[in-house]
Amino acid sequence: MGLTVPDKAKVVDLKALIESSDVYRDDIEFVRNLIDNILEEKKERLERFEREKLERYKQREESERDKREYELELEKIRLAQFEKQLEIANATRDLANTSQATEIVEPGSLIDNLESLIKSVKTLTIPVPVSQEDLCDYEKIKQLVIKEFEPTPQECLNNFKKAQRLPSETYVQFASRLCASFDYYCQLRKVTDFRSLCDLIVSDRIFETLDRELMTHIAVKQGESFFKPQQLGRECDVYLSSRGRSTKELINRNVVGEVKRVIGNKWPTSNWRADKNISKIFVSETKNINCVLCKGASHSLSACSQFRRLSVWDRAEVVKRNNLCFRCFSPHKLNECRSVKNCFCLKPHHGMIHFPRENSGNPASNLKLDAPAFVPKQSEETAEANSQSQFVATGIEKGKPKNVLLSTIRALVKNKFSQWVEVRCLLDVGSQSCLCTRACAERLQLKMEKVNTVVSCVNDASMIVKNCVKTSVANRDKSFKRELLMLVVNKITDSIPNKVINVDVDASEFVSLADHSFNVPDKIDMLLGAEIFYELLRPGQIYAQNSQLLLQNAVFGYVVSGGVDQVAENRVHCGLILDDDLNKTLKRFWEIESVDVECTGNTEASLCEDHLVRTQKRNKDGRYVVSIALSRDPSCLGNSKDMAVRQLNSLWKRLSRDSEYLSLYTDFLREYEDLGNLERVVESSEPPTQYYIPHHCVLRPDKLTTKLRVVFNASSPTTTGISLNDILMKGDVIEDVFQTISRFRRHKFAFTTDIQKMYRQILIDPDQQDLKRIVWKTGPNAEVSAYRLKTVTYGMSNAPFLAIRTLQQLAKDEKSRFPLASEVLLHDTYMDDIVSGAPDLETARRLQSQLRDALKSCGMTLHKWSSNSPELLNSSLSTDVEHSFSVDTDLSVKTLGISWKPFQDLFVFKVSISIKPSYTKREVLSVIARLYDPLGFLGPVLTRAKVLLQRLWQQKLDWVDVLPKPIDDEWKEFVMTMKCIEKVKITKFILTDTWLRIVLQGFAYVSEAAYGAVVYLHCFYRNNSAKVTILASKSRVAPIRVISIPRLELCACDLLAQLVQKLVQKIRSSLRLEISDIVLHTDSTIALAWLNTPANHLKTFIVNRISKVQRLTENCCWTHVPSHLNPADLVSRGLSPRDLPELKLWWDGP
Repeated sequence: MGLTVPDKAKVVDLKALIESSDVYRDDIEFVRNLIDNILEEKKERLERFEREKLERYKQREESERDKREYELELEKIRLAQFEKQLEIANATRDLANTSQATEIVEPGSLIDNLESLIKSVKTLTIPVPVSQEDLCDYEKIKQLVIKEFEPTPQECLNNFKKAQRLPSETYVQFASRLCASFDYYCQLRKVTDFRSLCDLIVSDRIFETLDRELMTHIAVKQGESFFKPQQLGRECDVYLSSRGRSTKELINRNVVGEVKRVIGNKWPTSNWRADKNISKIFVSETKNINCVLCKGASHSLSACSQFRRLSVWDRAEVVKRNNLCFRCFSPHKLNECRSVKNCFCLKPHHGMIHFPRENSGNPASNLKLDAPAFVPKQSEETAEANSQSQFVATGIEKGKPKNVLLSTIRALVKNKFSQWVEVRCLLDVGSQSCLCTRACAERLQLKMEKVNTVVSCVNDASMIVKNCVKTSVANRDKSFKRELLMLVVNKITDSIPNKVINVDVDASEFVSLADHSFNVPDKIDMLLGAEIFYELLRPGQIYAQNSQLLLQNAVFGYVVSGGVDQVAENRVHCGLILDDDLNKTLKRFWEIESVDVECTGNTEASLCEDHLVRTQKRNKDGRYVVSIALSRDPSCLGNSKDMAVRQLNSLWKRLSRDSEYLSLYTDFLREYEDLGNLERVVESSEPPTQYYIPHHCVLRPDKLTTKLRVVFNASSPTTTGISLNDILMKGDVIEDVFQTISRFRRHKFAFTTDIQKMYRQILIDPDQQDLKRIVWKTGPNAEVSAYRLKTVTYGMSNAPFLAIRTLQQLAKDEKSRFPLASEVLLHDTYMDDIVSGAPDLETARRLQSQLRDALKSCGMTLHKWSSNSPELLNSSLSTDVEHSFSVDTDLSVKTLGISWKPFQDLFVFKVSISIKPSYTKREVLSVIARLYDPLGFLGPVLTRAKVLLQRLWQQKLDWVDVLPKPIDDEWKEFVMTMKCIEKVKITKFILTDTWLRIVLQGFAYVSEAAYGAVVYLHCFYRNNSAKVTILASKSRVAPIRVISIPRLELCACDLLAQLVQKLVQKIRSSLRLEISDIVLHTDSTIALAWLNTPANHLKTFIVNRISKVQRLTENCCWTHVPSHLNPADLVSRGLSPRDLPELKLWWDGP
């Protein structure tokens, strides 16, 4: 990748370096694959090295066993017995070197002492460097070990201060030993005069006041010498000013575990890593701790089960009786304790001997009493009573991924009747507002007040909140109460945690958890933000032993939070990010603009399909009966009738104000019942499982037939917070509007029609109809009656799947009787719209007849017929027509989101955009998202909208901000000229009566703003004449980061290759046409040269795209076209809607 990596670079630095590189920005997929390959190779290399090392070790072991030439035995060192002897031996050795008095200490005697000394070492944090050739040299290894564990000046000083007279020692001998020890200490510190001695004493006094972390830092930095007082002060101040960074580095360095002691204040040097033939010997200390209570069990007092079963007063008595420290349970006095951890009450004693106050909370009864206790972390240096050191070996374990436990509590909240109800809350100091889910507000029956506010979230996401509630929040004993105003949202977050966390927590007498099931996934009802967060906190923290969990004291009890050593799922809670209607509309816009939106199958879709195949049937009348696939048992649904009745009462207030509205609504439900789609419930008792669907309506005055549409809301939650849609399997709906419109364009005799009330012709299994109840009454004060919906109902999340899948099943069942209709039902149907046709009039008439009979066999009826042929419209089959050729010559019919003029057989566009004096970012996005053009006929206009949208995003405006004047002026000009699009007329029929061959012509072009592609169909007939028709176009906005024009030209070729590949597949499979030739054009000579250059001579960005283009256009011919003859130039630059209708280069090609 051409990156220069520093020798001491960390993972974070390396990651930042890679992400800032050009290669990463150009081709992120290549960089990821490269890194994966490197890591895989490294892993394989390490495994291979370990295997070879193991084989060499086995061979050497066999050789040593046979020949007995070398014998390497790592003897145990009892350092605790020889700490002081080592000082004396070193002093003696130095004396021997200076006076050449070899008779005082014989070398053999010294070696014997060292061989005894090598029986104990303290901790396994220091690797001893041993090269491969020295593994058999026992003497050399001993010298290396001795060198690593020579006493440091600080240890000599500590031993001097702690020295005591031995029973067999006179005071003169004791004084001589102290003098020798201090002299040796001064020699190590290189003190030669009185001034230096004074500085040393002051520096040692300052050193004793430092905390352990700072003490370790200074000890490592000063080495064998010492910092003078002023210099020491400066070093401490500099370290404290950058403590956060240093602490992080210290944690990263500690890969083995908690650093118990830095022996010799030495760390491995970088020189050791430079030698590839270096082995490392790791040495560690574990303690066989004899409990003072059990008398022999190898555990600490705090881990003793007998001790933990005692009361707090009995525990304190045990500590006092054995003269142990009240803070760390070690055999020293409290004023000598070096631990800095106090009890959660901040007093200097252990948490297990904390005497609770009278009003302290009761312990959580459901916590494990035999788990490791939650106690403040003890100092790493403290040793338990009666401990012995033991020499062991260990290895390094790679750190596991962390799962972060968020802070949750159980709070009491007042409902409508002033009763206290328990809810689960998330504490979030990053939120300015307090939030409540709509399900929780409805369960508490809180009065919702209207507000209009925008909630801004992570990554500039936002949503409009229209309701708020006011309620009181309290803890269990009501000692804390607070009235809060909460915004009402549909959902705060997913269940927290996202999986069960295996954590054992000790229920000591002083622990009362704020959420007793903090480690079990559960829904969040409320979010308490910064408005109240800091009022909830109380002094006191408890650290989990052998864990990163932290218990923070609060008014609700102890709140558990922190990291846990479990593999986290690829999910991160990042605040409130929910899609609103605008986001969904904009998402559909970008999906349409993509070349191919693939719908991949999933497990739920497969289960839903299997369930339908097993349970679908036809009754005696031929109508299909389907069963609803449920993801959960319906018993999880709570009470839904009360909510449905409340919404019905609200609906009647609206109906009472508008008599026409009331008449339409009443007629709709009467028709629903008369057609057998609805039946009244006569049973007086409720079934075990039932769900009442609230309903309301939407007026559509512009519609000719259905001016009122009733909406059934199956997403309304019950009292358990679960709705019917929550437990439905939605199935997989795959419909391609691109393919459907493309097939429609090949028919000379074309027609469109709708399946009347398609959903309501599909019956639901009677055993499941109680899950689809509604309530209704004949007047505002009339009695409420219950009804069952017997058919598939719009508003249910699985309704589209059930309807489309039923049509497909009908096509399969009736294929033998109605082959033409079967083909159309499978390929020319989009929801309840059928757009099809035939090459000749007779075939079209037979197709009409078969469609009518096939659908009639399952109780469905066709209506709203439209056609470009008067004969098809005037046939006896088409009694319900949408237009007449005698009067409606200019009438357009909207089908599949686009308008078709049957009489002229043209596609046209209708524009309805209101002109305003100023626009906000939200209004601009709303207009752009409604630009529906699935085939890209308006490609140049859409490109201009995309470029403007990119510029708008770069301004970093809020949703409600008014546009800056330059962008506002450009947008107003764009909106005012949008009406010109209505002049666009596109020929629907792409073939001719006697065509001979078909050729596809594709063009690609690039501008600084965007790049695009457009494809035309050339239909050749006699005399080598051709009819040219635009098929489709696509465009992409150029990245904000500047990319060279040749590279963008290659991206345009890539886009063209994708578009052609999709069209070829659709034309051959759906249109059943054979393509003679495919010719692709670009004006870029560089891109053409790259397409003909061996890949090994090019950069990765170029190679990846060339290989893709060559794969997709294997049977295509690439040629050069002059820029002024390239129609893709228009879609790459963007055009005003005013210029598009009369642009022949765009509509007819070059």
